[in-house]
Amino acid sequence: MGVIYVIDDNVFHREAIQKYINEELAKAPFPFLPETTIWEPEDVLARIVASDVGNIYFLDIDLQLTVDGIDVATAIREKDPNGYIVFVTSHHEKLRDVMNQMVEPIAYIVKEGQRIEQVKQQVQQALQVILKRQQTLQTDARLQINQANLKLQLAFADIVYVETVPTLKKSIIHTVTEEFVVNKTVKALKAELIADHMFHGSSSYIINTDFLLKIDKLDYQAVLKDGAIIPIGIRATRLLTKFLYKK
Repeated sequence: MGVIYVIDDNVFHREAIQKYINEELAKAPFPFLPETTIWEPEDVLARIVASDVGNIYFLDIDLQLTVDGIDVATAIREKDPNGYIVFVTSHHEKLRDVMNQMVEPIAYIVKEGQRIEQVKQQVQQALQVILKRQQTLQTDARLQINQANLKLQLAFADIVYVETVPTLKKSIIHTVTEEFVVNKTVKALKAELIADHMFHGSSSYIINTDFLLKIDKLDYQAVLKDGAIIPIGIRATRLLTKFLYKK
């Protein structure tokens, strides 16, 4: 799951944008978590870990620090090529400078004077654009398997669940049409099957919750629409319940 950073040295503006972000996240499931304490560029850059998901960065171009926002954006893009950068500025003319940079922001937010409340709608619109982009990526996302005896490209949407093969560093991928034994552990596949409908809370299984029929809380099982019954145990049953609630 990605992280949402607000990089703005004006504490009033930063807290206002964070508030608007939280209000939008409360409306519907969103595959990103807000970061409210880390905002300085060097601290954010130190936290970035290469990922297929990418983070969201609301970045003030007009930083009154030792580095400006454009330089920070360039550094972010180098470390997080899949991240979403939303530029925030009080000066329309700065946007021309940004357009000449190869940082590819997904949106621009213009602060009209000091009336930060006018930014609320722009924050909401930027997050909705990102959410739609994420949904498109997840629809098209594919798991690639390249091994000597098996080469596959499986659409995430076609993967029903994945289970570990006990004592072997292998997994069985169950799709809507067939099953595949692959030379990867469930743990390794979790790092590749990143989507808001993929449940990773079990050490032995990955479950595509789009195929979930119900949770059997008496016997601690996940019952799927195709009739499969997955014994996930007490802890994973609780985690799956919370996971669905957040969705």
